[in-house]
Amino acid sequence: MDKKKTNTFTRSILILFSGSILAQIIVLATSPILTRLFTVEEIGIYTFVLSFCSIFMAVINGRYDVPIVTEEREEYVFPLIKLALIIALFLSIVVTLIYAIYITWISPMYKEYIYTIVIVYLLLVSYGVLNILTAYNNRKKDYKIITAVYVVRTFFQNFGAVGLGFFKLGVVGLLLPYTVGQLMGIRRQGKPLFAHYKSILGSSKKNIMYVLKKHSKQPLYSAPAILANSLSYSSIVIFIDILYNMSTVGYYSISVRILGLPLALISGNVAKVFLEEASREFNATNQFYKSLKKTVVFQFSLAIPMVAFMMLFSPWLFGLFFGEQWKVAGEYVVYLAPMFGIRFIVSAISPGLVIANKQQLELLMQFIFIVASTISFLLAHTLHFSIEEFLISISIAFSIAYLLFFIAVFRYSKTNMKI
Repeated sequence: MDKKKTNTFTRSILILFSGSILAQIIVLATSPILTRLFTVEEIGIYTFVLSFCSIFMAVINGRYDVPIVTEEREEYVFPLIKLALIIALFLSIVVTLIYAIYITWISPMYKEYIYTIVIVYLLLVSYGVLNILTAYNNRKKDYKIITAVYVVRTFFQNFGAVGLGFFKLGVVGLLLPYTVGQLMGIRRQGKPLFAHYKSILGSSKKNIMYVLKKHSKQPLYSAPAILANSLSYSSIVIFIDILYNMSTVGYYSISVRILGLPLALISGNVAKVFLEEASREFNATNQFYKSLKKTVVFQFSLAIPMVAFMMLFSPWLFGLFFGEQWKVAGEYVVYLAPMFGIRFIVSAISPGLVIANKQQLELLMQFIFIVASTISFLLAHTLHFSIEEFLISISIAFSIAYLLFFIAVFRYSKTNMKI
């Protein structure tokens, strides 16, 4: 039985992994073209807009998309979907208003990009819908669908930007294909669920209120925790803009884009499989140590050589691959690689505290990341850090935070363990 479960785990990862490989090949193939078609500042603005949206991407459904995967009783899945959709539509409006206030009043230097308000709203709504569809696909183990649509979206977003780049449309040439690309594959991904649209829309108020209360820890603890984590990373882009300039944001964005490839390629997919496998193990045995151990060993075996390679060769490869001026971004990778290596491992098991129903602790742990980024910013601002010193402080602070998170998940993966 254990061998069969291991084979299923491996097969699921390989399905998701294969699609991610194709998607990241597309990213790698188009990146050196994009860095030559768009200026550093244009890429910086593009990163700024996406960073703002990414703060709310994972919480736009109030985290009620997570129990779509883990809910034991099938009759409560559709009420969860309806609830998650309603919350997404409402929060998209609220967040878009916040963004509009920021670029018109707080930071009026970006008024020339007023059109991005519409783009932000469309992206937030698309994130909400895609979170629901992906969760339902995950519940049904439709990993092939998840993989296929991910490749389609990545292809359209990146090659679309390349095509528009030749017309010198600036930031529009980056944001437009990314936004439209979010809609690619929705019909295919939603096909298993669209057949039940009457059941979803017809979900009673009573059942919606039941799942709202049953999974109330999601918006109360898990959502703020994920928001804190997203804010801690996206705020770095804002801090760099405040401390330095938008061109530095552009260099930073490319370095993080490459560092994020293993996270998107491997960790994100492993986390999906870990959530499903560990949930089943926890429901059956009240622990998920076996799933955790298997996942950590797998991730660790990849993290060591990956980090070593990036620290040794990134500056040279960035200059060769993206153009000589982008060698600076490769130097940023050297400072950030150790932290991303630890993140690579921990992000794969990050759903662990949700599975163990310890959302309060997750909120506390994620709050540490905001503290880490804020302290680094204040130190950089007070002591006039160079960008290199700022990135080193971020790497050290975040590494410590991830190690604390790992310890918490590890101890709660075993029955009757307490912190």
